[in-house]
Amino acid sequence: MARQAGRHAAVPATERTSAAAERTALQRLEQEFRLVEQAKLEWEVTADCLPQLVLILDERMNVLRVNRTLERWALGTVRDVLGRSLHAVLHPGCHRRHCEALAFARRFARGPAAAAPPSYEVRDERLHRSVRVEGYVLPVGEPVSDAARRERRPHVLVVVTDVTELKLAEEQRNRSSAELERRVEQRTDELLRSNQELMRVIVEREEADLALKDSQAESKLLSSQLQTAQERERKRIAVELHDSVNQSLSAIKFAIGHATQIAQRGQADAAFRMLDDLVPMVQATMEEVRRISMDLRPSSLDDFGIITTLSWFAREFSRIYQGVDIRANLRAEEREIPESLRTAIFRITQESVNNAVRHGRSSRVDIVLSALADTIELQVKDDGVGFDPEAALARKRVEGGVGLGSMRERAEYSGAVFEVRSAVGQGTEVMVQWPRHGLTG
Repeated sequence: MARQAGRHAAVPATERTSAAAERTALQRLEQEFRLVEQAKLEWEVTADCLPQLVLILDERMNVLRVNRTLERWALGTVRDVLGRSLHAVLHPGCHRRHCEALAFARRFARGPAAAAPPSYEVRDERLHRSVRVEGYVLPVGEPVSDAARRERRPHVLVVVTDVTELKLAEEQRNRSSAELERRVEQRTDELLRSNQELMRVIVEREEADLALKDSQAESKLLSSQLQTAQERERKRIAVELHDSVNQSLSAIKFAIGHATQIAQRGQADAAFRMLDDLVPMVQATMEEVRRISMDLRPSSLDDFGIITTLSWFAREFSRIYQGVDIRANLRAEEREIPESLRTAIFRITQESVNNAVRHGRSSRVDIVLSALADTIELQVKDDGVGFDPEAALARKRVEGGVGLGSMRERAEYSGAVFEVRSAVGQGTEVMVQWPRHGLTG
């Protein structure tokens, strides 16, 4: 103990202080080293947990460090890829001249990218995923000389991010957006077509309303015209009965009374001669009554039917209006013509022939009645002076006539299609067609 105390006493105080300082500095360095090692370990653990593939490359673009994502992506082990090039790690066995990973590495080989970090994004079939590759230059301290600056290159940090799900989501969004746009366009087209159809319906309804109003107005006008025509016809018949039949009957009555007086005075021969002279007057009166009845509804229409009546009408009209050749070509049998159409057929024929003779100054009129498979057709054609049908119809509406208008109205009321074909100097043809479907009687 004495010797040890002597030895300690022999060591100078300055040396003891220097040794303590060195031990303290060493302990501090060891603590800092442990902190660095701990920080390095924490960084490596943190880097290994990242979903991105993180690589640190040296100046030759060879791998210095890489995180465990490399193994999760089945690109090899961390130990095996150290020292390999970036292109060899990402695309092992790749010999493509235009490889994205190779071009990316070459950009750094030409020198540090000071302006903007290079990056690219691609669907990488070798990695079996869509990736975004980004590169960052890492500063490594200031070189001590220009020669060292020329020899050393900054290390590079490369981050490879798997954007497959993002790309799939974008593609799905794009598809959904495209589908939505398609549906919007389709719906827009449907709405446009619906609007167009609605506008068409509205226009049709407006036209139908206008047509209905015109039809109602025309119907009222025609009804008024028909009433006027009926009154005119009654007056005409009354005048004819008074001026012809009534006067003839009065003359016959007077002659018979005078003959009776002569016979009572014993002048029988003179009375008989006077009665004989009355026979032509009675015959003329009968003809006049027959003519008036023909203008009205002939009894033969009810007794014998339309076929017989039209034949009789053609003969009688030709006999009354001598010089006019009226021919009836009846291509139907009585049973083929519904009873509900007989009056309409006769009246239209009667009016057409009267117009042809009285207004058209025709010399020949052809009446054709046909019973076809689908229709019943009436055709009245003449060789008269003709006219403009549209102008005539317009004039009749203004002047209150009922010729063409009454025929058209009668035809349409009976379910027929009425048509007048005529031109000045080319005669007139009246065509009426009744469809068999829906006819009764």
